[in-house]
Amino acid sequence: MEIANVGTTKSWTGTEGELENVMLKSESPSGSYELKSMPKTETVDCGGTSIETTQLVYDNGLEMHRTENDVIKALNGGSYKTKTSGSETVVTMVATDAKPELKWE
Repeated sequence: MEIANVGTTKSWTGTEGELENVMLKSESPSGSYELKSMPKTETVDCGGTSIETTQLVYDNGLEMHRTENDVIKALNGGSYKTKTSGSETVVTMVATDAKPELKWE
């Protein structure tokens, strides 16, 4: 993919088995990184709801925990947790029983 004024970015993605749809490697003018180890599956507690996640760790310090949980997929594209060298984002609760509380006047 060519990005204007940035250069070319190349990425490789797994096509079968445990690596299906997993980014294996990315190269761009700003840096390159690749999967450091095989994905690891774990069950985590997310505000009282157990969800299964797949942990992906890359050699540049990026760590992603993806899930097929419907709420997290709708909210955050399937990303339960993303950790970089400078930040960490974690979904802390999922629920499907919310009631509308907005009052339009």
